[in-house]
Amino acid sequence: MAGLVPAIHTTDNSLTKLTAGDARNKSGHDCVKHWRGPKVLTQIKQQVNLELAQFFSSANIGEVPMSELNFDELLESDFSWPKIGDKLFLEDSSAHAAFVAKDTSERRYHLKEGYKLAADLLVAQSEVEPWRRKRLIYPIVFCYRHFLELTVKAILEEYGEPSDKHHKLETLWIDFRKLLCRFHLEHTGEEDLSAIEVCIAEFAKIDPLSQTFRYPTSRKGQPLEIDYGGIDLLHLCGTMQAIANFFDCVDTHIHELVNAQPEW
Repeated sequence: MAGLVPAIHTTDNSLTKLTAGDARNKSGHDCVKHWRGPKVLTQIKQQVNLELAQFFSSANIGEVPMSELNFDELLESDFSWPKIGDKLFLEDSSAHAAFVAKDTSERRYHLKEGYKLAADLLVAQSEVEPWRRKRLIYPIVFCYRHFLELTVKAILEEYGEPSDKHHKLETLWIDFRKLLCRFHLEHTGEEDLSAIEVCIAEFAKIDPLSQTFRYPTSRKGQPLEIDYGGIDLLHLCGTMQAIANFFDCVDTHIHELVNAQPEW
């Protein structure tokens, strides 16, 4: 499927072999030694042991010695913990550093592409480790939605139709259709436009203000309802790739029109 990293389709078993060390890294940060007394510590121990058992069962990596599931050993294992002197951001000037774009146009491009790539990679990871889907679904859907919002805004701003500072996809789509009219493209690919419009409306309905997959409640404390029991992430990924292809083509087409007729 276009847009997914090759790991989804690989037959290399090394991608799915998880070790007890992986489990310790997974659960270690959930464990706090000397935290809130022995009663809470016991509750954490029970929860961690349960999660570890579920982890090894769902990962299908075979029987694990009980010593690997021992909470006390987990507490003694080497896992990260905050310490005085820690810093989050360190300067890196190496060839493969994560460089931050200074130019706003370049940054806008990397932002929208980065959110989509992040979602694609998370979908790929959810195929390798299906048990993670119930946690990954939220950043996946948020990243796809934010990619969609940034994509439409980037086209509007690139061609002289600055968007208001809001997150309403349906309003952005109306502005996008106006931009197409300005370039006499409103009747070009009407079936494609109708298909995209349905998807925009669907995303706007499930997440009107880009809050639903970031928070459990609204700013007023009301639950943010999601009208799905489960979501097919691979299907979502494939549809988002098709939408990305559409906007790439529109962007290219308008760019060529502007180059041919600068007065636009």
